[in-house]
This record gives sequence, structure tokens and C-alpha cells, in this order.
Amino acid sequence: MKQLPDLFVTCDPGSVGTGLALFNKNSTIPIQTWIFKGVSATNWDLNRKYILHSCNNLFGALKNQTPKPILYVEEPQFMETSIKGITSARQGSLMKLIATYGGILAIAELNSIETRALPIPIWKGQLDKKKVHLRLERHYGHSFEEHVADAVGMGLYLITGKL
Repeated sequence: MKQLPDLFVTCDPGSVGTGLALFNKNSTIPIQTWIFKGVSATNWDLNRKYILHSCNNLFGALKNQTPKPILYVEEPQFMETSIKGITSARQGSLMKLIATYGGILAIAELNSIETRALPIPIWKGQLDKKKVHLRLERHYGHSFEEHVADAVGMGLYLITGKL
């Protein structure tokens, strides 16, 4: 793995909510976290636009930071051996996630934010969301909201090499 930049942001993209966390490479405690939740229970396109607009505002502010942080984005992956993964693909959820992921990468590029993909198997292996949340709660002494938890877990992995 490349050497960590002084500042970096981790991002857990989602079609209903996206979590982000800003870290200094010398501390596992996030400087700040954000959650951008969709605004509609039924209108995915409206949710996608809201999430991407929110990311654009955040990245616009981050591009002026010194040093400029690098954005690590969890890379969507089709889990062909997982019932949840197969169901997600059949229902179109995976395509919506990939569209949101691509939108986040494009917006980062437009804001001159360098990005790096972080594949799921690299940072959390086979751990499910519940186990990730439990490990984070044990490490930090409190829980994190969904999506923010994965963003924080990614940062913890990048700094320590484990979750």
C-alpha cells in the first residue's frame, strides 16, 4: 500500500446514504464525519442527486485544504457467493451503488481531489456490517451511524493495517 497522505477522507458510498470520514494519518480518531442520506424513500434518482450535490459541496471545501486530502472510496463489488449480493444485483441495487460510486469519483475529479479505490476484501475481508460495527465500538467506545461506520473502519484499516 502506498504511504498515507497527511490528510485523507474515506467514503462508503451508498444509493440511500453515503458516509465519509476525515483523518490525519497520525490518529485513528476521525477529525470529522459526515452522512449524506437520501431524501426520498421511493425516488432513487432524487437521492442520488442529493448525495452527489452534498459530496460536491464537501469536496469543494476540501480542495482548498492544505495539504489537500486524498479520497479513498470503497469500491463496489458483486458478491456472487452471497445471497445478499445476488439479491442486490437482481433488484438493481448494485447498479444504483455503482452509479453513485462513479458519480462520487467524477465529482472528486472535477474538484481536483485525488482518489484511490479501496476494495471491500482488502479493508474488511469477510466481515459483515454487524462485526465491523462491533469492532469499531470496541475500539472507539461508541457506535457510529451506518455508512459512517464503514468510512471510519476504512480509515482505521488504512492507519493500522487492520480492523
